[in-house]
Amino acid sequence: MDNKCKNCFLLNVIHNKKFKNKKLIKDISDNYDIDDLNIKSPSNKTLPIEIHHKIKQKNTWVLYWASNPTEDIILKNDKEAYQNNTNNGVTKTDSKGNLILKLNCPSIYTLDDSTHPRHVHFVLLKDNKWDTSNIHTAYILCDIDYDLMNKYVTEKQHLIINAIDIKGSKYTDNIPNSFYLKMPKTGTKKVKKEVVNKFISKNIKNYSKLSKLLKDKKIKIENLPMIVYCAHKKCDASKKLLKTLMDLGYNNVIDFSGGIEGWFNNVEDSESSSVEDKVIEMDGNKTIMYDGISYTITPDNKVLDDDFKIIGRYVNKKVIFNKSEYKKKHNKLKNISLYDDDEEDDYDDSDKDDENDENDEDDEDNKDDEDNEDDSDDDDDEDDDDDDDDEDDEDDDDDDENDEDDDDDDENDVDDEDDEDDEDDLLLSKSEINKIHKMSKTELRKELKKLKKQLKTGGDPELMQTCGFF
Repeated sequence: MDNKCKNCFLLNVIHNKKFKNKKLIKDISDNYDIDDLNIKSPSNKTLPIEIHHKIKQKNTWVLYWASNPTEDIILKNDKEAYQNNTNNGVTKTDSKGNLILKLNCPSIYTLDDSTHPRHVHFVLLKDNKWDTSNIHTAYILCDIDYDLMNKYVTEKQHLIINAIDIKGSKYTDNIPNSFYLKMPKTGTKKVKKEVVNKFISKNIKNYSKLSKLLKDKKIKIENLPMIVYCAHKKCDASKKLLKTLMDLGYNNVIDFSGGIEGWFNNVEDSESSSVEDKVIEMDGNKTIMYDGISYTITPDNKVLDDDFKIIGRYVNKKVIFNKSEYKKKHNKLKNISLYDDDEEDDYDDSDKDDENDENDEDDEDNKDDEDNEDDSDDDDDEDDDDDDDDEDDEDDDDDDENDEDDDDDDENDVDDEDDEDDEDDLLLSKSEINKIHKMSKTELRKELKKLKKQLKTGGDPELMQTCGFF
């Protein structure tokens, strides 16, 4: 068995002769009866890891322990990190000396005002007792999965770093809330550390909680929690950057080996859930207008299109699209208007007119006058006669009143004609619309697709507004 690590990377294994906290070893070893040993690991695993290692001793019992896992941003000291320790276990090497240590990703802690990479200690059973004079320490780098990465991206309590520059590459977007760190290939540690500190100072404003902790001097810049990623699992740029960061003293780091592809592929995989489930989940959603286009936002900030398909994430009041094709479609829709300018003006006016009855009547009269010019040549002649009468009407006020009454009758007639035309133009009758409002969510979803197709082929946008579909 080669040295490897599940959900982690084995950096190095060293042999220590001294270990200061003898009491800790005793407290942990007392949990296991040497005369009745069984393989055991922590039962509650928040971020489980498996360290595969090979030693010379075969068929030998091994006691191992590490600091407790924590999500606290501020680092604990060594005593706090190991207090009431539950991150320990017992295993046994096989006939070839292979062993597997199963536990949680240990936390970083401070010791004598410094930090060390995450690590696990283990000792061997020798002469029916634990050989605490020979302590082995495995230094590791923890690797998180998509679910935990998604949590950290949303919470913004980790500085997220892309180890590669996507400009000029096939990748169009970084993982949300992350930034590219360009490290010099050469230079002293001092120079490289200045580069890292400048990068942090420039981007820390995007992480309000971290920024406040740093400003209040509750955390050192070297102890800020960081996540590093690159393109995909086979990309080693993140590992190289992580090693550089740890060499410079930035040990509170973890890896997201899935990288850009792992992130966006997992977003796509979440689309495989049934449409029925997505419709049910709409209860807690909200609708936004982004560049004039309507999108649905889920409680966990996923962006859904009109077909309830996940197309991105909503971050800092911006839509971050998962694929370039979604972004291209958005830009195309952004440049297409469903209405001409006149129709938009009329629609906007009608919204305002609902708040004022008098303005509503005036706008309807003005609109009807315009419709009269298009719909009836006879009405045009009457309007021309009215204009002539207005120029010469000083002779008879009664005639003017009669003319106005006639105009009102004509306008009412045209209104009736327009109403009939509107009924003819509707894709659905009023009774059918009422029927739609009584449908279940599943039926509404199906009807929505039908109406969209009709809209694309000349349907009435106002009908869609009436039905509440966009």
